[in-house]
Amino acid sequence: MEDSIEYLVNNFPGIAVIIDDEYKIRRGNQIAYEAFGKLGVKRPDEYIFKPLTEIHTLDGSTAIDALRTGSPFYGYKEYKWKNRKRRILYCHLPTKINSSSRGVVILNIDFKKKINTLEDLVESFKANSHIYFSELEICLFDLEGKLNYVNRSVVNNSGLEAKDLIGESIKFFFDSEEEIELLLKRIALGNFVHTKKYINNKKSKDHLSRVVELISFPIIINGEMIGGIYLGLNLGGLIKHSDRIKKFNKIEDAGRMAFRVIHEVRNPLQEILAIAELGKINSNNEQTNLYFDSIKGRIEQINNLMNEILELSNFHQLELLKYNINDIFSEILKEVFENCKKEKIKLEVELEDLEIKIDKNLFSKIILNLLNNAIEVLMNYEQNRKILIKAESKDNEVLFSIYNSGPEIPEKIREYIFDIFASTKGRNGTGLGLTITYYIVTRIFKGDIWFESNQEGTTFFFKIKQNIDKTMLISKEDTAYKGI
Repeated sequence: MEDSIEYLVNNFPGIAVIIDDEYKIRRGNQIAYEAFGKLGVKRPDEYIFKPLTEIHTLDGSTAIDALRTGSPFYGYKEYKWKNRKRRILYCHLPTKINSSSRGVVILNIDFKKKINTLEDLVESFKANSHIYFSELEICLFDLEGKLNYVNRSVVNNSGLEAKDLIGESIKFFFDSEEEIELLLKRIALGNFVHTKKYINNKKSKDHLSRVVELISFPIIINGEMIGGIYLGLNLGGLIKHSDRIKKFNKIEDAGRMAFRVIHEVRNPLQEILAIAELGKINSNNEQTNLYFDSIKGRIEQINNLMNEILELSNFHQLELLKYNINDIFSEILKEVFENCKKEKIKLEVELEDLEIKIDKNLFSKIILNLLNNAIEVLMNYEQNRKILIKAESKDNEVLFSIYNSGPEIPEKIREYIFDIFASTKGRNGTGLGLTITYYIVTRIFKGDIWFESNQEGTTFFFKIKQNIDKTMLISKEDTAYKGI
């Protein structure tokens, strides 16, 4: 399957499923898994290659029509599914799964309330955090082409503010008004649009340019056209997404392998530890006892390393609770302050007074990994030693930064800094701390992490939602699921 189709499915803010020409499910996103879970599907791999008809009736479905005709079907409809009233905006796209198999991408956004007008739709979109935070560019426009709703990706990728876009023509953030005029005419005629477009937005203060794969179709309710929807796949984001999936797979493969190997290694290690204990008890020689203590110390080091590696395969369901951010950091920094004082490192904290819904244990692991990394860098640094922690909120997200005044990160390791076993500390590091941090931020919390480094120091940034949604995670008992 093309990367763009997988990217669309993974980031679609509603149920997204790919079925083949035998109506068997080939792939589904997290929202689809959660919906199927309510019907008794316990694990994502239970529905892969199963006929969709076992979960959902396809009688009268436009997915069948899309597969039969090779044409997209889209619109709004209401019906009952398992005695539950469904109101969905749908788009069913024919696709090529491989050289010999066709299929359909099923995209559905569910609504709790009945949709009658564009205003109803806009309010429902505003209430759906999945839509706002989707990596896809998503906006709603009326029959005149005026924007009524834009999500975060439209704002970020256009380089404009939401207030500058709402009420303006959709042509406002495109470079070529002629092409968008043609798009609007096709939408007004009830046509589906799928094309690629280069956008060089001179209206943006940053003059951001990008290539977008554009999907757009009219929204018709009760036989009346009320407006249109635009879905944009930023192809730069697609490349980043593909790289992330490859990195996730490497980390998860390493975790699964480590889980199997470590359990085989631990038994003989415990036997060696027990023999060392017995040897020390039965020995009356002080020098010999030092050897036994050395054996025990080395085994403890190996155990600590194995525990760190096992973190790659031991994530669980999030325990999400609301915390005041100052309270969390007060708890996290108790031990860190002592370490900084001992190493003569100046630690400063600048936090906004805000609440965040988070899994505290995993969040603490992110902060401690980044802080310990900064402390270890500064321990061997003779000049000014300083760490500065900041947190600020904007648009339902929180941006964290951890700065250290240490040496610049060498160019040769920058590209690989989050890769498994890539260490910034040479032989003194396992190369797992930043990998685990990257995985928690991007895979589990669906956020982003990056760094900036120069002669004045290094800052690691990460950005996550202020209120993270409940998500099923990979665990050591569930080694088959790779998350798509």
